[in-house]
Parts: sequence; C-alpha cells; structure tokens
Amino acid sequence: MENGPKLTDLYIEYAAGITDAPQLYSQWMGYLILSSVINKNIYMKGGFRNLHPNFFFLIVGPSSIYRKSFSQDLAVSIIQEIIADYQFHDVSSREAFISELARNDRTLPGCGLITIDEMAGFMGRMKNSHHFQGMIQDLSTLFTGSSLYRRVGISEKEKQEFRVDNPFVNLTAACSFDWLTKAVETSDLTGGFLARFLWIVAADKEGEHWSEEKAGDAMLRSRIIARLMEIRDLLGEATWTPEAKKRGDKWYSDFRTRNQ
Repeated sequence: MENGPKLTDLYIEYAAGITDAPQLYSQWMGYLILSSVINKNIYMKGGFRNLHPNFFFLIVGPSSIYRKSFSQDLAVSIIQEIIADYQFHDVSSREAFISELARNDRTLPGCGLITIDEMAGFMGRMKNSHHFQGMIQDLSTLFTGSSLYRRVGISEKEKQEFRVDNPFVNLTAACSFDWLTKAVETSDLTGGFLARFLWIVAADKEGEHWSEEKAGDAMLRSRIIARLMEIRDLLGEATWTPEAKKRGDKWYSDFRTRNQ
C-alpha cells in the first residue's frame, strides 16, 4: 500500500482544485468516502456487537454560495467509481426506499448512501406526508446497524415483507442556517433523529470566491481511486491507538458535561 499523505488530505487537495467550498466540507466528505469504501469490512467491538463506521452528516452553511450540494456530489462521484450502485436513488417514499434497500442484487446488499440536497424539504415530507410515515424510525434504526423488518402495502395482493439484516447506511444532507434557526422545531432536536447527525458548520468562507467549478487534477483523482481500491480489500477488527482513545475519552467527557 502506498505510503505518504493521508487519503483524506489527498482528497482535500483534490477538492480544492475543483471548488471553492470550505475545506471543512471536503475534510468530512473525505471521511464519508472512506466510510463508504470500508463499509462493514472493518469493525470495532462495542459491547455485544460490532460497530461499523457509518455516518449521518448534515452540511450547514449560507444558501447558494457555499457549494454544499456540490461538495456532496463530488464525494459521491468518487464513491461510485469504487461501488457503482452504492447510492440509493429512490427516496421518494418510505416504501420505495425500503424496497431498494432490500434488493439482493446490489453489490453490497443492505448497504448504501442517501444524499439529500435540501434537508428542510426532506424533513417536511417525512413529518407531513403519509408516503413517508415511519421513515424517521427506519432511518434511526439503520443508523445503529440494527436489522430492519417492515411490511408494506394494505391489501393481500399488494402486501410485501422486507427484511434487511446488518444494514450499513450512510446519509449526507445539506441545509441553510435559516432552516436551523427558524424552521427546526424543538421536537426535531429532542426526538433523537437529528441528534444522530454530525453537523458540519462553516460560518466563514476563506480565500477567493469562484464563479464556477474547475476541472481538477485527473492524476490526483486516479491516485485517490487507487488508494481506495486497496483499502476496499482490508478486513478485520480495528482498535484504538492510545492517542485516539485519549481523545475519544476527552470528547465523551466534554459531551456528557454539556448535556448534563
């Protein structure tokens, strides 16, 4: 395996040659790429079960000029070169999503990525449309990697049963500051769903502002793809390094103090 810069650093460099989106977005989209490619191959022990590195990300920034959706799409384009059918394309209803998730002909059955350009609209549909009834519960279940069983349809002719064991689902969504400050109800924050997200908040955009994206470094992209192909074949249990364990314990201590 190639030595040298971390893969996430290579991706940040690559993204910086294409878009003027905040580097913070590219950093975390790099983690999304790694997570998607590693998938369930690498795990850590968490009590009685294995923990896998799936993420729910919420990219936050001012509307229009921060390239939130573009940052997501750029990361997805890299993932698709490794796993062509990794992205879930039909989240137009709860039934459509479950049926796609349960397909056995996917490269990685029960695994994939949901991409949401505008979280405000998606949350509105999940809360107010009967086509999405129960989907917040489904996504919360999938975040934990717990098996999902659902029966959809009413009549005997239309009724279908779906079961997905050991799912691995990543989700990345974008939203504006306006939605966070005005449209998010208290129940959204305390209900547990949005608490599962890592919020990637960029309040300031440094450097030159571009009017359009650029082509990027094709050789650097190929180098990133080659590194990911190597990582895809890794298998086994991961463990904390002493420094990572120390940082993790400190984060949890701070998190618990804030919530108390």
